[in-house]
Amino acid sequence: NNNPDLTPQLLRQHRNKLKELAQFAYENRENMEQALFLKFLNYLINDANYLLIEGLLYLEKIKTAQDKIEQDNVEKNLERNQRAEIEANLKHMIMLAKFHNFMSLKTIQTIRMLTTEIKTIFCHDVLVNRVATMLNDFLIHLVGKKKRKQLKVKNFDEVEFKPKEVVSVICDIYLNLGSE
Repeated sequence: NNNPDLTPQLLRQHRNKLKELAQFAYENRENMEQALFLKFLNYLINDANYLLIEGLLYLEKIKTAQDKIEQDNVEKNLERNQRAEIEANLKHMIMLAKFHNFMSLKTIQTIRMLTTEIKTIFCHDVLVNRVATMLNDFLIHLVGKKKRKQLKVKNFDEVEFKPKEVVSVICDIYLNLGSE
C-alpha cells in the first residue's frame, strides 16, 4: 500500500487474480499436476521456514560471538588474531542475520496478506498441517523461554530482528484462518 505505483484499482485487480488462482488450486487440489498457486504457496511456506530458522541460527551464533568478545574484554585471554577473527565473523553473521530476518518478516507478512483474502486453500488437507506446523514452530522459537534466551543479541535493530512483530503477524494469520 505504500507504493505510489499501486493504485487501489490495480491492487483490487491483483487481489481478485490471487483469489481466482486460489479457487482454481482448491478445485484442482487432487489433480496430479499441482495448480500453479498451490506450488506458489508451497514455495512460500518453504521460504518462510528456511528464512526464519536461518535468521534465528545466526542470532544464536551472534550471541555466542558477542559473549566471547565480552568475556575477552574482562579476562583478556584471546590472542589478537583470534579476537580479530571472531570480530570479522561477527560482522559477517550480523549481515546474514539482517538479511534473513528482514526477508522472513516480509515472507510471513505476505502469507498474512494472502490469508486475509484467501482461506479455503490454506485450511485444506493439502496445506493445513504444514501451515500449522510452521506457525507453531515459529512461536516455540520466538516465545518459548528456553529458545528465547538464545536469541538475546545486544542490538535487535542491528540485525533487523523484530520478534514482537513476527509474533503479531503469526497471530493475525491464525485469526484469519480461524474463521474457516
